[in-house]
Amino acid sequence: MTNSRRLIAIKNLEAPHNSYRLLGKLRPFQFIFEPLQYCCIGGFNTVVTAAIMALLAHFGVGYIAYTFVGYLVGFVISYAANSLITFQIGSLSIHAFARFLIVNVGLLACIQILQYGLIEVFGFRELYVVMTCMGIYTIVGFLLNRRFVFVRRERPL
Repeated sequence: MTNSRRLIAIKNLEAPHNSYRLLGKLRPFQFIFEPLQYCCIGGFNTVVTAAIMALLAHFGVGYIAYTFVGYLVGFVISYAANSLITFQIGSLSIHAFARFLIVNVGLLACIQILQYGLIEVFGFRELYVVMTCMGIYTIVGFLLNRRFVFVRRERPL
């Protein structure tokens, strides 16, 4: 085996584990810790967003304005925390934030349509549908964000 082939073989051994195609290239156990971190950040973010909305509502701000501000603050916190903690991208960019907004606002719209259909058209119980859709939003959001927003750029050899 030549030196260049040995070097390639060593680099291949050091490459991240790639058996989780949908999630992208992951380090060992990352497929467990990333979703857990994502959920913890989501829980924290939900509390902060709800608190902002409640505070603004308390001071007489209309629901359209306070939900907009709450979601906007929530999106900023979620993007920053997931970039730096969960997916460890290491930097924030306006382009990635724009992708994050497109993915998450689009997903939120799809979930709202699904909820409307299941509750209003098919008559399913509201609480069950809302809770189920929260789970769907979390799982699909994690997968979409992992795949399209928080993408690690590979360095050339």
